[in-house]
Amino acid sequence: MQLLTDDLKDKYDLEKETLPDGRIKIMLSPKHINCHGCSAKVEFAGANLLVWTDKDNYKREARFCRSCKFELKEMGYFNG
Repeated sequence: MQLLTDDLKDKYDLEKETLPDGRIKIMLSPKHINCHGCSAKVEFAGANLLVWTDKDNYKREARFCRSCKFELKEMGYFNG
């Protein structure tokens, strides 16, 4: 069974996993995304994820390239 067409294979990664109870888990993720800080094109798997909570207790997240992560780390947003 083909899950992605050839056009979509260039844009997305597909991971298929069979769970112990027999269900099949399918993860579809983009191959590249734009950095939230500088809009550079970054590999999705290599992007750095930053998660924060707003004043209204709404959880937000964004992915950054290495150079933007370094700037955020200098400002104290990353602990590690």
